[in-house]
Amino acid sequence: MLISIAAVTVSCKNSIDERVTNESIVTFAIEVPEMGTRTFGDGTISNDLYYGIYDESGNLINSISKISDENKSSINISTTINLKLVTGNTYSMIIWADNANDACEVDFAAKTMTFNPISANQEVYDAFWAHVEPFEVTSNMSKTVKLYRPFAQLNIGTDDTLSAKNAGMEVLETKIAINTPTILDLVSGDVSNEANVVYNFASIPTNETFPVEGYEYLSMNYLLIGTEKSTIDVEFGYSNVADEYNRTYTFVPVQRNYRTNIYGSLLTSSLDINIAIEPSFNDPDYNVNNNL
Repeated sequence: MLISIAAVTVSCKNSIDERVTNESIVTFAIEVPEMGTRTFGDGTISNDLYYGIYDESGNLINSISKISDENKSSINISTTINLKLVTGNTYSMIIWADNANDACEVDFAAKTMTFNPISANQEVYDAFWAHVEPFEVTSNMSKTVKLYRPFAQLNIGTDDTLSAKNAGMEVLETKIAINTPTILDLVSGDVSNEANVVYNFASIPTNETFPVEGYEYLSMNYLLIGTEKSTIDVEFGYSNVADEYNRTYTFVPVQRNYRTNIYGSLLTSSLDINIAIEPSFNDPDYNVNNNL
C-alpha cells in the first residue's frame, strides 16, 4: 500500500511539473491613447476591460477569456494583464474597453460589435479596441497593445447661444440622424450593415470646451465609421421643448479616430458655417469651409 501511494504521488508530481514547464507567462501592457486635458474623448470614460483569447483555429477559449460583466477587468488609461499560455501554441486576442452604460454589443464568439446608440450627446458611448494578431508563445514574453476607438467624433457648436436666448430661443436638447454602418468586424476592422441611425433628443453638453475657440457645444456624438475618410449627410435637430427646428449638413467629412467639427452662428443665421475634420490621435488635418 505504501509503495502504491508513493507511486501515485510521484506520477502526480511528474504530471504537474510537465504542465507547469509547458506554460509561459505572457504580459500584455494595454494603453488607451490619452489626450492632454479632460475633454470629450480623452479616454477616461472607458474603464471596463474585456478580452477574448483564441486558439490557432480562431476558436474562443472561454476558460482564460474575460468577456462578461461578471469577470471583466478594469482600466484607467493603462493596465497590465498576465496570462498563462501553453508554450509552443499560437494565440490571437481581441481587447475591448468601454463604459457600462455604452451602446456597444460585443460578441466575442462572432468577433463583431454592434452599435446601437439611443440618445444624443452621450460620452459613455466612447470605446476602444484592438485585435492582437496571431502570435506563438515561445517563452515568457511581453507585448504592448494600444487600443483605438472605432468611432469618429462629431461635434456641433455655435457662437450665438446668448443672441438666440435673447430672441426667445433657448436650446435645451439636440438630436442627429445619419446613415452609417452599425456592425464592426473586430478582426479586420471593416464596418457593415449601414442603416439610418437616430440619436434621439437629449440635453446639450455642459461643462465641456468646444474644440474651436469661441464656440459652445450644441451636440457631441460618436459615429461608427470606417478607416478611410468619407462624407455623410447629418440631419441636426434642436429644441427648446416647445418647438423643434431641423437642418441638414451635407457632405460632412468623417473618419475613424478623427473628430469633425461643425460650427458657426447656427441658431440665428444659416450663413458662415464651417466644417473641419481634425485628428484625434492620427495624422494630418483636413479642413473644409462651407459657405451656405
